[in-house]
Amino acid sequence: DRGGLETAYAGQLALSETMVQADQMLDLARDTPSALLCFERDPHRCHRSLLLDAVAKDAEVIDLFP
Repeated sequence: DRGGLETAYAGQLALSETMVQADQMLDLARDTPSALLCFERDPHRCHRSLLLDAVAKDAEVIDLFP
């Protein structure tokens, strides 16, 4: 349920501690090659795409399972 996921995750993204952690993630990614992983195979059905849309729209995304 993508709509439900977006609604629930929007609440998480509104939290200040979430944004602090997102900044830490981006700092790490600038310093060293990094990957944002999840058990969900399809990134379009996962929180990863919502997170990147919110904090790193210009991030390079490589789909390992085309």
